[in-house]
Amino acid sequence: MKKMMILVMLTTIVVSTKAMTYSQARDEALFLTDKMAYELVLSDSQYEDVYKVNLDYLMAITSGSNLYGAYWTHRNTELRYILSAYQYDKYLSISYFYRPVDWYNNTFAFGVYRTYSNRHHYYRPRPAAYHAYHGPSVRGQINWHSNAPKTPHAGPAPKNHVATTAPNHHTGTISNYHRSGSTSHGSTTFGSGSSNRSGGSFGSATAKAPSTNRSSSTTFGGRR
Repeated sequence: MKKMMILVMLTTIVVSTKAMTYSQARDEALFLTDKMAYELVLSDSQYEDVYKVNLDYLMAITSGSNLYGAYWTHRNTELRYILSAYQYDKYLSISYFYRPVDWYNNTFAFGVYRTYSNRHHYYRPRPAAYHAYHGPSVRGQINWHSNAPKTPHAGPAPKNHVATTAPNHHTGTISNYHRSGSTSHGSTTFGSGSSNRSGGSFGSATAKAPSTNRSSSTTFGGRR
């Protein structure tokens, strides 16, 4: 038991007060989007656009102070127009999609790994955007990937969601709470093989093909 406690403590000693690198953000966006595609039954075009939206969001956040502010609001606005009504309602009900990142021990923690603990299993091949899209040219700039109205977000930003603890829902530990920068790249599997997902079955949804408009951008922060 003592050895286990020491191991759990060691897994939390990952300190980062900087924004994610492009490589880190790309890998986290891929894993998150793949699981969204599986649970929300995304079409191929939705899969591409949701990946871009997730990458933009992950590249924009810098600390616990801006996880759930203007960038998160923009992400939700984009997804509302990319997803069908059924898909969006389901997205809102799944916390590790709706609020994908927490701030723990001065680093980013991703709740999706509590449910999908096999970090090398993917249900779909990588989207074309994984290689072709590199995020905003200026950090803090927001690109548009949907037909959402290109207007500034009105009203107060949602309250920041900063985690003081990051417990595993099943074990009470943080062992499966993935922190940015600690991704291990090994063999990758695709398809319906074992994903270490706990329970749940998913029905089908009618996918709504998005109307894409990438001509506009909005800047919330400074340059890289």
